[in-house]
Amino acid sequence: MSPTMVWVDNRCAVQEFTRLELWYGAYHDSMYANPKVDPGQCEFGIVDWSNGPTWWPTNGGAQTAAPGVYDGPGHHEQAYVHDLVTDTWAYGPEN
Repeated sequence: MSPTMVWVDNRCAVQEFTRLELWYGAYHDSMYANPKVDPGQCEFGIVDWSNGPTWWPTNGGAQTAAPGVYDGPGHHEQAYVHDLVTDTWAYGPEN
C-alpha cells in the first residue's frame, strides 16, 4: 500500500503505509502508522479487525516500531487517528 494520509481534522493526521518484512520465514506486509500532525493531543496507531478489534497504539508521536504490525493472510488492518480534544476518530484504508 502506498503511503496514505489520514486526517481526523486539521489538528491530527497520520500516514498509513505497508512494506514487506520477514515474518515466520517468509515476507509479508507489515502495517505502519507514522504521525505527521500532532499538537500533543492526538492518539495514533493501527487497529486489526480480524479477531477483535486489537489495538496497536504508537508511542505518542513516534512511528510504529519496526517490524510494524503483521498484516499477512487473514488480517484486516488500518491506521487510526483520534483527536482527544474533540473526541473524533478517522481511519485509513483497510489492508
